Amino acid sequence: MLAASTPRATPAPVLALEGMCLMDGGDLRDVNGKYDDYANNLKLLTKAAGGVVLVVIDGIRGTGMSVNLTDENVQALPGILRDLAAHIDKLT
Repeated sequence: MLAASTPRATPAPVLALEGMCLMDGGDLRDVNGKYDDYANNLKLLTKAAGGVVLVVIDGIRGTGMSVNLTDENVQALPGILRDLAAHIDKLT
């Protein structure tokens, strides 16, 4: 839980990532992330100038994701996720 003095972020809409869609065929731009407020607060608390990608599995709001990136870092996200997937594959 955040301390009362911790600055809170104004919730931002889910970033529209070109070409990304949901598994049911819907467009990511039409969805508010279940954890947008947490991602916004995490970005502030960590002073992440480039942004935050938050994936929650079986959390208090269920499973979901929220993306809060600067425009400059949107292009880098697919490569970052590929590197993460490759690292996980090596561990399993």
